[in-house]
Amino acid sequence: WYRMSEDFAPFNVNVTTVAPASINDFEALRVVIGGDGAWSNTGAYGLAYVNAFSTGSSNSVFVFSAIDPWPKNVAVAGSHECGHAVGLFHQSSDSSTNDYRSGDNRIGPIMGTPYAGLRDVWDIGPSFGVGGIQDDMAVMTRPGNQTFRYRQDDFASTAATSVSIPATNGLVSVNGLLETNSDSDFFLIEADAGPLTISLTTLDVNRFYPGLNLNPGTNLDPILRLYSESGTLLIEDAPSASLNASLSTTVQRGLYYLEVTSTDEPGAVGQYSLAGNFNPLPSIPTMVAPTGVVSEPLPSFIWTVASNAASYDPEVDDLTRNVQRYYTATEVATLHQALTQFAEGDFQERVRAVTTGG
Repeated sequence: WYRMSEDFAPFNVNVTTVAPASINDFEALRVVIGGDGAWSNTGAYGLAYVNAFSTGSSNSVFVFSAIDPWPKNVAVAGSHECGHAVGLFHQSSDSSTNDYRSGDNRIGPIMGTPYAGLRDVWDIGPSFGVGGIQDDMAVMTRPGNQTFRYRQDDFASTAATSVSIPATNGLVSVNGLLETNSDSDFFLIEADAGPLTISLTTLDVNRFYPGLNLNPGTNLDPILRLYSESGTLLIEDAPSASLNASLSTTVQRGLYYLEVTSTDEPGAVGQYSLAGNFNPLPSIPTMVAPTGVVSEPLPSFIWTVASNAASYDPEVDDLTRNVQRYYTATEVATLHQALTQFAEGDFQERVRAVTTGG
């Protein structure tokens, strides 16, 4: 289930073991796993009708797991047969050879025989069935499949449109998805001076089944990048020997952009999680009191709590005598009573949140 869910994560489909109410065209496919398929008289590991999802043919596909019960291979075969049902032919060595392309020990096409590969992906490559190049993900999401579409992009694809990274008191926790071959996810980080550490993990079924040394199951080969506010690349991690990535650096106070992307290989898409920490800038406090006419010559100033603030600097301007910062103070609480009397006049107050770094 984890592996097939990863294969179909970029699309607006639900991979489930719960039987749907109906298995109609444009609604559902059923993957039947088990047996040796002797009844099919094909000798194949799996069976499906091409374009079954959209043409009225049976919306059930089959994986004959008695032939090869290894979990990774069963999952690949399940996705492979579903691929046929939504219109895919085999990925071949070349478009004139009726065979299955295997890839290598690092990556292979789902619509081939990628059983020895670390990752299996929806590929762009030669296909004997179409007599040319087949772009798997484009075929699957073509208009003729109606309801089979990419998921809505979950995070901004450019730095300019990014929003603050989901974090609580500087602790990052994000679950994301790269949906298309061209997708990147950008996050804005508003950091105070200090260390910044981000780690990215992809699907690894060994976390759920420890000790079995299984193929991890992710389709994603991630790259993690950190940019300055001006767009200068500061640090990058694109590990060749790992399907995870991490960044660790020390930053000055300012705005930064984090990019999650992947290698340029077709099908390098899928789910990821981000964790990490940084020193966040405080939120902006709001003055609550005093307001209006105040008769007390030693007024009390009250403001709201600002997250991530170590202290507060209330400041008052004397508008009557045109004196900027007529009164200043530093306070760790959200209340401060003036220590010197105010002359009669008009005043304007404000408060600033201060981090531990000043």
